[in-house]
Amino acid sequence: MKQDDAVAELERIGFTAYEAQAYAALVEYDSVPATVLATECSVPRSRIYDVVSSLEAEGHVETFSHNGKRHARATDPTEVLEQLRRTGQTLAETADHIEDEWQRSEFHERNLTLLDSGVAGAMDQILADVREAGYLVEVICTDTEYFQLRSALGEARDGGAVVRVTLEQRTGLGEVRSQPVSELRTHRVPSPFLVIVDRRSVWMAPNRENADDYVLTLSSQSIAYIFHWFFLAGRWAGSEPLFVADYTDLTTYVDIIEFIRDVEPLTRSGVPIPVVVEGNDIETGANRRVTGTVASITYPSQSSRTGERPTYTDLAGVKTVSVETGDGRVHIGGRGATEEDLEIRRIAVALPVEAFLDLLARSGAL
Repeated sequence: MKQDDAVAELERIGFTAYEAQAYAALVEYDSVPATVLATECSVPRSRIYDVVSSLEAEGHVETFSHNGKRHARATDPTEVLEQLRRTGQTLAETADHIEDEWQRSEFHERNLTLLDSGVAGAMDQILADVREAGYLVEVICTDTEYFQLRSALGEARDGGAVVRVTLEQRTGLGEVRSQPVSELRTHRVPSPFLVIVDRRSVWMAPNRENADDYVLTLSSQSIAYIFHWFFLAGRWAGSEPLFVADYTDLTTYVDIIEFIRDVEPLTRSGVPIPVVVEGNDIETGANRRVTGTVASITYPSQSSRTGERPTYTDLAGVKTVSVETGDGRVHIGGRGATEEDLEIRRIAVALPVEAFLDLLARSGAL
């Protein structure tokens, strides 16, 4: 069913035109700023706060303040579903549409499931999720699990995603010459099985060697970011490189922390670093692309570490990369940025790979 049809049927059970448009859009999200909601439906921006307040008074929506902005989210749609179904069999399709969107939305924080079938039983679902990756896949696994994942990881990389894998062991890998991933590393510390897709969905098996093996799966951007930090600082940073793809275009980062660790010493020395940044506009939420040169990098501990490469601890707080675009500076923040202009999804250094690697080697970053 199209959203326009859902709007029409919601109007039949008492929603105003604007309420129906806002509600039909809102059930697809966990929560969204009211100003962004206005862009997702046909409600004028000047009216969106009144419409949200009306829906809240009727119990269909709840609102809260986050980072100085008013956010809205749909409440449990059970009452709306019952109203739709009471109007007759012809409205059942509308109820099913809203229920499906509510249940499958990848943004609902409450979407957490324990699968008692173990990694093997969940592998088909994991493979399907990896194939749908838009920009990033991070994996901790054994070499046996890696061979099961290889095909899907290759499809994700061919589709434009950065794919990073660290192996708990590599006994069956043989010579590492060509791999269907962006980077492959190995570590010697026993680890849970972990797959993170686009920092929005997580698949984790903490006890896969035990009889009570299970897989935890969840869809939550905020919780996925915690697992990303475990992947980055707990395993990836201390792993031994095995394979790096022979990039033919640009060196690409998917985390502002890794970018700053490499580039900050160069910027501090006056080396101009041209970049291409893709991310989400903080004000509108829309995708945005910025090109320019790194003008400055700021983070809380930099004054006490002058002349040294920043550590992960240094970069645990707020950090900002300012890019001079020619039309003014654009301030880039990491995951969850609120004060900057852009929340990073990926940032590429617009220099030939060999030239950039040479700069990193001379700065001591490699």
